Amino acid sequence: EPDSEAACALAVVSASTMMFVRVLAAAAVVYPPLVPRLLLPLGAMGVVGLALVALWARRARTARPDAAALQGDVPLKNPFELKSALVFGVLFAGVTMAATAARELLGDAALLLAALIAGTTDVDAITLSAATLARDGASVQVAAMAVIVATFSNTAVKAGIAFVSGGASFGRKVGVAYLAMAAAGALVIGVQLLVG
Repeated sequence: EPDSEAACALAVVSASTMMFVRVLAAAAVVYPPLVPRLLLPLGAMGVVGLALVALWARRARTARPDAAALQGDVPLKNPFELKSALVFGVLFAGVTMAATAARELLGDAALLLAALIAGTTDVDAITLSAATLARDGASVQVAAMAVIVATFSNTAVKAGIAFVSGGASFGRKVGVAYLAMAAAGALVIGVQLLVG
């Protein structure tokens, strides 16, 4: 539905922006000392996302699509399905085992590689795994970097999905937003590395 493209892009970027809040909350629950290392880069990405959402929402109010164009059957699913919880549990266990084994066998660089791969499908499992590893004695800095790598990986994959599933125009809208968010996070990380 081309008429609802802007509204759909707004919804996608809004949901993606909440990912940063969710990651910080998960880290805070499992290992609070990890949060200060994540706060600035993820906060910068979230702030840029919120600014874009606010801008797009303001534009949407002035150019609202025809209600008839938005009508149609929307498939609804039960948000409390047990299957989703079981899939996440298996994913979390798998990512935790893989991240722990990679770190033990190959060192901290392998944890970052595991985060890059895990982030392509889900950022929550690697966040919980990295926070658990940090709580159990792994470097907090490496655990934070693993979470950040996973968020970048996840954002890149979602941009690709937007292009493939939504078409070039939709993909550009979402991709530009994701690029701005990633640039903000990268800028903060760069400044942190320079300052030391």
